[in-house]
Amino acid sequence: MVSIKRMIREYVLGLAGYIFSSLQPVRPPTYKCSDPPGAVLEIPNGATLYQARNTLAFRDLADRHAENWYRYMVINRAMDTHNKSLCIITACIKCNEWAIALFDGPSTPENYLEFITDSTASDHHRSRPPFDWKKSGPILTKVSPITRNAIVVNAMDEEPNQCIFVRGYQIILSDDAWTRIRAPSNQ
Repeated sequence: MVSIKRMIREYVLGLAGYIFSSLQPVRPPTYKCSDPPGAVLEIPNGATLYQARNTLAFRDLADRHAENWYRYMVINRAMDTHNKSLCIITACIKCNEWAIALFDGPSTPENYLEFITDSTASDHHRSRPPFDWKKSGPILTKVSPITRNAIVVNAMDEEPNQCIFVRGYQIILSDDAWTRIRAPSNQ
């Protein structure tokens, strides 16, 4: 059996990462939205990209077995699914801690979003991450849940356990193959 570690590449992404979507960083980490909707993702302790080494092998596997996979879902498991609903994940980005925010409308001059950290917070026995959002205006925010990994002495030394992005292949059958599976005689 092949080890999973040998099948993936691992890339560590830098600390204090952030991704913008229709946002203008005023002076990071303070944001204003110029064109709604807008979103921001803060990754205070960095993240790790896990990527399959040979994605063509996964695509070939899907080419050979896609119809059987859908047949199993629809006929054997009686799942109400649709064509294009299966995916093979070939990469993901994971981290231990994150914070997201969504701007639902344009910022007015008094609206703002600021990412704040508590450098005095102890890693032991904390009930929430040592960071949060300070905001004014129609902004939805959320921070990652506190996890067992985040409570360990140094969360950055632990394997990341929060998946924030995935990449893969969407599995799509031809119209003829989908019609064969959905035929009343198969139900």
